[in-house]
Amino acid sequence: MNRHLLLSLLLLGVAVLPEPSAAAPKNGMPLVCGVNALTARERGRRETLVEDLMPEAQIEETTDGYQFTWTTDPQAYNKVVEFVGLERRCCPFLDFEMRVSGPNSPVVLVLHGDDDTKAFVKDSGLLEGKP
Repeated sequence: MNRHLLLSLLLLGVAVLPEPSAAAPKNGMPLVCGVNALTARERGRRETLVEDLMPEAQIEETTDGYQFTWTTDPQAYNKVVEFVGLERRCCPFLDFEMRVSGPNSPVVLVLHGDDDTKAFVKDSGLLEGKP
């Protein structure tokens, strides 16, 4: 891949993976984020949600992904639903599971994926609340 193209893609926030690593996780989607899947306004909202949600989450690595639990934010449910709605469009390789109960119960989001997907999520900065 030519150097200028690679730099341009990185500046646009496109995940650039070597050809063999673009193998699909168990849901069959390649490990590539769709840079045009969200409008500029939606990308901004996604960034705000990540910055609001992730620092408040209790994050636990599981055998097949990550589990995020929110116990203190009364708006966590609405924010998580909105985040998943945006994230599933730009990162279709992620497999989401949400667990909710009564209004005062924790909100749990589980991201499922293989080892490559877990590494992608970890390297993305999402776990640190970086969009």
